[in-house]
Amino acid sequence: MQSHLIAAFYDLTDNQAFCENIQNAINKIGSGGIFAGDNLFTFGRNLGFLDDERLMAPFNAHAETQSEKAIL
Repeated sequence: MQSHLIAAFYDLTDNQAFCENIQNAINKIGSGGIFAGDNLFTFGRNLGFLDDERLMAPFNAHAETQSEKAIL
C-alpha cells in the first residue's frame, strides 16, 4: 500500500515541530495508506490513484514545488 507524504502545511506557528509530530505519528501507525500534505493527514486509506499512470505521469512531470506536490 502506497503513501503520499509532503511536508507542506500552512498557517502553522511552528512548521518544523508540526512536521516532526506528524512523522512521529506515521512511525507509530506503520506503513501504507498514509496521506500527509496540504493540511490533511489521514491513514489507513486506499491511495490506489497513486498507481494510476494517466494521473501520475502528468502530475510528476509538472508538479515542481512542495506546495504543488501537496495538493495532489
